[in-house]
Amino acid sequence: MRIAGWLVLSLALSSGAAHAIPAPIPEEQLEADAKAIVEGRVVTATFVKATKTSTYATAHYRGALKVLRVKKGDLKVGATIPLLWTIEVWIGKGLKPVGRGKEPAFYVCEVVRVYLWRSKKGWHVSGRRLVTSPPKYMTPTATKKTLRCVKGKPR
Repeated sequence: MRIAGWLVLSLALSSGAAHAIPAPIPEEQLEADAKAIVEGRVVTATFVKATKTSTYATAHYRGALKVLRVKKGDLKVGATIPLLWTIEVWIGKGLKPVGRGKEPAFYVCEVVRVYLWRSKKGWHVSGRRLVTSPPKYMTPTATKKTLRCVKGKPR
């Protein structure tokens, strides 16, 4: 029995089946690298388009975050920050490869802390932490393209 266990383990390791899952970025590193850190409510989310390759189906979204609190940087309370994100689903054959980075996804009416960096094109999200869950997790679709947060509820 002991030999069979070692044989299974060595086969798994030699076939490349064992991979380390990347650890989340520590809070301290996110804070140090960010040019701005704000907490805000996701006020809109819009489905932009869907793309598909032989390995991934991807939904593309855009939205807006209304700043409620500034922890770092020169953004102002009440400012609106545009958001872009994608959600990928593995559709390839076999197991999904390990190590591909996952972008933050956003849901209408949730309150999040975002860690931002800036380029010539604007603000970019390098990380996010949930502060308050939305009353209902909803994602815009091709048929219901835009969701808005109205009186704290997705519509």
